[in-house]
Amino acid sequence: MKKALVASLVLALVAVAYWSNGWRTEPTAGSDRIAPALAAGLANRETAQRFGVEPFTAESGSVSIEGKQWNWSAAKGYGHSDLRASVSVVQGKPVVQIDQIVIETWE
Repeated sequence: MKKALVASLVLALVAVAYWSNGWRTEPTAGSDRIAPALAAGLANRETAQRFGVEPFTAESGSVSIEGKQWNWSAAKGYGHSDLRASVSVVQGKPVVQIDQIVIETWE
């Protein structure tokens, strides 16, 4: 729990660094490496609680900035479905969403 809180706070600080840098897409002070790793960690924590797996890495996702909102998203195969993660920083607070997309097969 304490580890997740620290990761959330650091991710929020990275988002503030983007904001104070004028929300340019260029990374600041290593945030291009740190923020995706923290986002993947938060996504894995939620996915582990719900599905018992930790499939995401910083490299498996992509970062985007929409307005003043920082976003990271990734998708990984999981059995006959995909797990999709999105982590956004909204008003300095990380928001994690994990969706299971079921792939139906017709025989």
